[in-house]
Formats: sequence, structure tokens, C-alpha cells
Amino acid sequence: MSDRHTADTITDDALDALYERLRKAERAANLLADAHCQAEQVEEPLPDGQHPATASPAQWLWLFNRATPQERLAWAERIIKAGQEAATCVLENHRTNVEQQRQRVAELEDRITHLRDRWASCRERVRIAADRAIAAEAALDRVRALADRLDEFAENALKTSDRQLYTAIANDIRNHATPDQTKEQR
Repeated sequence: MSDRHTADTITDDALDALYERLRKAERAANLLADAHCQAEQVEEPLPDGQHPATASPAQWLWLFNRATPQERLAWAERIIKAGQEAATCVLENHRTNVEQQRQRVAELEDRITHLRDRWASCRERVRIAADRAIAAEAALDRVRALADRLDEFAENALKTSDRQLYTAIANDIRNHATPDQTKEQR
């Protein structure tokens, strides 16, 4: 992919941004030419111990005018590179892309929170169902114990008809209190 725009690919905003950069560069070149002509009047020495990055424009000119040609070229390269990176950032809509990515991260974080909440809700429902299953099994155990007591009554009944009735009731209770899967295993 080329970094250069063509007449077919450049947008109005990008073209306006390039014209603005051109105007700024022309102003900077004019200012630099004027400053060079008036260097002696504009320069201000950088105080001892002050870092060049905190220099005023007049102090920067003072440093620049006392630098070797190689240092000046290195400074110019860094300035040009910084300008290109800033232009690339603007042309590639960097800020909008970063904001869109931040919004997407926020959406994903919201989705994760929602899924965690649903998982916790499901886990609670499983716990409740397990408690109910345990309670139901305990109730079935009590019903089966009742069937066993009816068997005991049948053994002790004096009449045959009472014995048969108690046995039939006990068997009927067992058949209804035993899940189908358990019946097949017996």
C-alpha cells in the first residue's frame, strides 16, 4: 500500500489537511528565513543546565546556529520525521480508529459482565435444582419406608384379605415411588 494519495483516493478532508500542512510549512520556511536574517536580534542563549527540549524558539535558534552541519541535518531529519508521523496519524484517521477500538473493548467488557452474570444465575438455578432433588429423594425414601411398614402390617394381619390388601398397597407405593430407570435395574 502506498502512502501517497492519488486524485481518485484522496478525500476532501485529507486534501484540506495537506493544504493546511503546506501553508504551515510555507509559514515556517518564511519565519526561518526571517529569523536567519535577524538571527542576531532574535537569538537567546540557552542557560546552563536547561534541557534543549524546553528551549524557547529564540533559544532553539541560538542552539541551531551554533550546531555543526551534521547536527543541523539530524535535527531537521527528526523534525521532518515527526511531521510525517503526525500527518500519517491524521491521514489514517488514527484517533478515530483508536476511539473505535476503545468502544469495542468497552462493548466486549460489557458482554463479558453479562455472561458472568448469566453464568452465576445458571449456577444458582443448578444449586436450587440439586437441593430440590435431594429433598425429593428424601421424600421418596420416607414413602418407601411406609411401604416397608405396610409389609410388616401384612405379615402380622390376621385375615388373609387384610394381608393381601396391605401387600398390594405396599407394592403399589413402591411402583409409584421408584423411578423407571431404577425399576429396570432391579
